Amino acid sequence: MIQITEKTKLPLLSLGFRPFFLVATLAAIALVSAWIFFYKSGANFGQFYYGYTTWHAHEMVFGYTSAIIAGFLLTAVGNWTGKPTATGTALLLLTLLWAAGRIAPYLPLPTWLIASIDWLFLPILSLVLLKPLILGQHYKNLIMVAILWLLAFANGLVHAEQLQLWQNTARTGISMGVDTVILLIIVIAGRVVPFFTRAVIPDADPKSQPWLEAIAISSGLALIASDLNWISGQWVPYLFFGFAITHVIRAANWMHPDIKQHPMLWSIYSALAWISIAFVLKGLTLQHIVWPMLSTHALTVGVIGIITVAMLTRVSLGHTGRAMQANTLLSLAFIAINLAAINRVILPLFWPQMYAQWVVLSGGLWVAAFCLIAIQFLPIWIKPRVS
Repeated sequence: MIQITEKTKLPLLSLGFRPFFLVATLAAIALVSAWIFFYKSGANFGQFYYGYTTWHAHEMVFGYTSAIIAGFLLTAVGNWTGKPTATGTALLLLTLLWAAGRIAPYLPLPTWLIASIDWLFLPILSLVLLKPLILGQHYKNLIMVAILWLLAFANGLVHAEQLQLWQNTARTGISMGVDTVILLIIVIAGRVVPFFTRAVIPDADPKSQPWLEAIAISSGLALIASDLNWISGQWVPYLFFGFAITHVIRAANWMHPDIKQHPMLWSIYSALAWISIAFVLKGLTLQHIVWPMLSTHALTVGVIGIITVAMLTRVSLGHTGRAMQANTLLSLAFIAINLAAINRVILPLFWPQMYAQWVVLSGGLWVAAFCLIAIQFLPIWIKPRVS
């Protein structure tokens, strides 16, 4: 893989992961801290662009997660193609556009302008990535651009309700946004997890089977179709149970017994395990056995939360010339984010009467994980790459 760097006097703007992982980490801390406060106090926003629940869901999917996706893809596409992506001034403007989308809802602006500022980020990001992918003839990775536009469409559904263009589309847009991110994670995992495993454990022999990859990608598409009510029937829960087994087999084909000795790897595999857990819970939700929020948060806190922390860590260490080893702070962050998922999803299954306490504890563990990430990486993101 080709290492793309930019000769710039400001290290923070030398590669996409630096500013976007920084703002994503700060957003992860601020957004969930605010959510815990509002959840506990019962305070409301009053006259506000988003409603209480919509704000939390929208900002975690189209704010925090979109920043992580931007940081990862801006860096990875440069490596895959050997062509530079946004750096310097262009990267600064892209980061400021993302930040403007977070700030605009709090300002006395016309609602159409608030919606436009937030919505434009993903399409512009896709155009930034399109050029190097085409120039580098990496046509198979154009699926990343297509997924970004799918995510932008989902974001548009959220704003359509806020602008009173359509009714009851915000919840659909958020569900579609979560599902689209899961689809992206499934696709990227197939590209990078076997490589990561082999890089850390030289005698590992991860195997990817095209038919299994096709089924795995189909599971992400089925998730979107189910939440859009495009597929229904008594057979659909069993479809997701089957997908859960598929993802277990997929991960098992990549695994090696020594993974448990490498936090940088087991954190990624724990996120893959949450995909199977989420699909089981999705099937049980469709059978009206468990609450819908449990399967949703298995996807968000479990899959998205853990994989973004794991990928943020690996990319940040690798692209700043540091050893791919997790120190105590990072190991604690991996443990905390997994515990956040367990508290948000698993414990309410057994002690539903303590649901509010599990929500708050999960949020606290999430914030703790990202505070550890911030302590570890804020100095690294703003400093030059080491020799």
